[in-house]
Amino acid sequence: RLESLTLGGELDTYLFCGPKPADVSEQITRLSGRPFMPPLWALGYHQSRWGYRSDEEMRRLVQNFRGGDIPLDVLHFDIDYMRGYRDFTWHPERFAEPKELLDDLKDEGVRAVTILDPGVKNDLDGYGAAERGVEKEVFIKNEDGSRFVGYCWPGEALFPDYTREEVRAWWGNELKESHIDMGVAGVWVDMNEPSIFDAPFDSEEIPYQKPMPLATPQGGDEAVTHAEVHNLYGHLMARATFEGLHAHRPDERPWVLTRSAFVGTQRYAASWMGDNSSWWEHLEASLPQLSSMGLVGSPWVGVDIGGFFENASPELYARWCELGTFYPFMRTHTCQGTHAQEPWSFGNEVEEIARRAIKLRYRLLPYLYTLAHHTHERGEPPFRPLVYDFPNDAHVYQLDDQVMVGPHLLVAPVYRPGQSHRMVYLPAGTWYDFWTGQKVTAGHHTVQAPLGRIPVFVRGGAVLPLGNERDSTMQPLSELTLNVYPAGERDWTVLEDDGLSFAYQDGAVARLTAHVSETDDAVKVEVTPDYERFEPAPRDLVVAISLASPPARVTLAGEEVAAEWDETRRTASVRWRDDAQPKEVVVER
Repeated sequence: RLESLTLGGELDTYLFCGPKPADVSEQITRLSGRPFMPPLWALGYHQSRWGYRSDEEMRRLVQNFRGGDIPLDVLHFDIDYMRGYRDFTWHPERFAEPKELLDDLKDEGVRAVTILDPGVKNDLDGYGAAERGVEKEVFIKNEDGSRFVGYCWPGEALFPDYTREEVRAWWGNELKESHIDMGVAGVWVDMNEPSIFDAPFDSEEIPYQKPMPLATPQGGDEAVTHAEVHNLYGHLMARATFEGLHAHRPDERPWVLTRSAFVGTQRYAASWMGDNSSWWEHLEASLPQLSSMGLVGSPWVGVDIGGFFENASPELYARWCELGTFYPFMRTHTCQGTHAQEPWSFGNEVEEIARRAIKLRYRLLPYLYTLAHHTHERGEPPFRPLVYDFPNDAHVYQLDDQVMVGPHLLVAPVYRPGQSHRMVYLPAGTWYDFWTGQKVTAGHHTVQAPLGRIPVFVRGGAVLPLGNERDSTMQPLSELTLNVYPAGERDWTVLEDDGLSFAYQDGAVARLTAHVSETDDAVKVEVTPDYERFEPAPRDLVVAISLASPPARVTLAGEEVAAEWDETRRTASVRWRDDAQPKEVVVER
């Protein structure tokens, strides 16, 4: 028997019976909508801070990333880029030429994501967005017909009624001149619970949040109260933003980041878990947070790396970067008044750890982007608890400090200070240490985890695609390595497209399939490209096979070749120029 007490009317309850967790995730997204397909750049590294206050500072950040050999794809612009916190504006002095700035950033391989809040400043003296909104009657009204006014960053603010289609269209149209025409790549919608203060932000008293009165009417002709649609407010703002970006830039996939969400928001936006703190407990909490979100249909999620409030220690930031490599959405973000939290802010040792972590993220992009296709097609979360892949193993039912990244990678981060080892549980099957290539038996292990080396294990039978290091996803993939971890007979297909447009919906996808078979004496890898609908950039292909010892003999397309042996990772590698033709690699032990 299910009983519930709800505000705002009846509650509909859906039960998903699986029987496996993977079935539940598929069923939820089949009903509420498959997750959106992100552009490739959104899977790169994002840098943010509440407190970047000028175009000069943004340019200097990019110079530091490029000069420090640290990849970067996205800079986030928090509320200081606006004129007095007014939506759809740029500060006339500190960001005087936004289009020139964003064009220059893009020339460096960096895109811009700008923040917007639902609270539109109640300024009807030359502030176009507010004046147009009042003219079109898009703002929520009180029961007596007057406009509802609440305090937010700009002081008194008006709030759009996103339940109405015409209001969502108005919001999307406001994006064109101020954002899309300026070259903004994505939009970050915040404070959209909606978050309202009980006093002006700049008042002497500390403002606290309070809800919009639950009886406030919304919905136009189809009248509802705020109690009925409160949980949908952020969802509808995200939808309006996504649809506006799509309407005015139809050839590019929109990217929206939202703080507040609901069932179905995965069709329109990625999410992050809000304002966390620089605590080890919040690093630990990110594992069940993000994997749970993926299970219930919201896979494109992250947390603020390093923590938003307070100050991260060098060790905490380093450990967070190690884990953030594997988050679906990888962004460092922090609050104004806290210590700087760029990769170089904690000294040379931590900078090098962050550099390696972010570079690994870019090497993993061929794998992560293939997972993105799986997520979009069938709701499969890329970041998930072990019970998703091992539903019959009772040892993993309560295990929330390890995660699977896709079907191939098991990640077990350190989340306590001063530790250089940790316990790891590996479910039944063959496993390989990602860093050494050595086989590891299933079961409980105490593993080494010095600062800078997060424990990662690869499931036997995996074909793990890795790319070359890049400063940005705007640079082409010049090398694709298929890392083979033998364990019987398996297939894996790498999926690629242009990373930006909707052409993939018409089948413009490259498929590179690796079929692995194993005997006692040899490992055979058959590589079959299918580039009929989309041709990748020119590149080398590499097959790297994990072995216990150097191979006795290696052939490529029937011809004996000299393989490169990596003693550190215990792999034998064969390289050739990708000519779109099938190839067979045989390694004799």
